Amino acid sequence: VPEAECNKKLCLDHCHETGEFRGWLCRHCSMVIGQLKDSREIALNALLYIQRHETQTPIEKG
Repeated sequence: VPEAECNKKLCLDHCHETGEFRGWLCRHCSMVIGQLKDSREIALNALLYIQRHETQTPIEKG
């Protein structure tokens, strides 16, 4: 999340297997990583999906 959109309340991030502290994240980023189940494979597949479907010209809303 861009820093300007971050709510400034930070969450302690940790590895769910080891309990090891990894750092501090905003609530949104913490929730997204949780939805990815700490999986590099799921995160990479999501990134590749977004990249495949990027357009050079934004679609107008409304």
